[in-house]
Amino acid sequence: MRRIIIILLATITFVACNNDDGIDYSLLTLEEIATTNGGWDYLATHYEAFDYEQFVAMMTTGYFTVDCNEYVLTDKRWNHYLMIGTVTRHFTWLDAGTMRECYYLPEYMSDDFQSYYYYKDFAVTDKNWLHAVVNAKGENSRVIGLYKDEAILIEYENYYGQIIRLICRIHKEGQEELLSLYTTPRE
Repeated sequence: MRRIIIILLATITFVACNNDDGIDYSLLTLEEIATTNGGWDYLATHYEAFDYEQFVAMMTTGYFTVDCNEYVLTDKRWNHYLMIGTVTRHFTWLDAGTMRECYYLPEYMSDDFQSYYYYKDFAVTDKNWLHAVVNAKGENSRVIGLYKDEAILIEYENYYGQIIRLICRIHKEGQEELLSLYTTPRE
């Protein structure tokens, strides 16, 4: 009987160790949390709600970056993918109603085989700015929240009905350097 109890306890312990709910997320990086089963649920419930005005105020000296990584919900698990054919983009507010998108286009991707640091300005409001950031890739775009004032967490649904999430890194300083580097306008 004692062996059965020990085997039963060992089995329970093994199952508990494989349960993602027992993970100490505070020891993980944001990218590790995002690829852990249950990690996005943790992020959505443990970090700040998004306040548009507060975020725009933070961007008066800084910017945020949308890189080439996305997290896709497949088979009840978040999987990390590198978006092929995209470039890293940076966004900042020039004023309360104007956002600037900055991106580097290497020579092999440009029309005249020159490298360019492009920018594009567009009018935004608290209702349409996120659509510009996800680049009209999908529907139902929303901000999940802020992660420690280090990243903004975004979700949208792509054309195939998949839920996609993005991590946009926040840079609280550096807007001036960003604007001085990206000097070629693009429509």
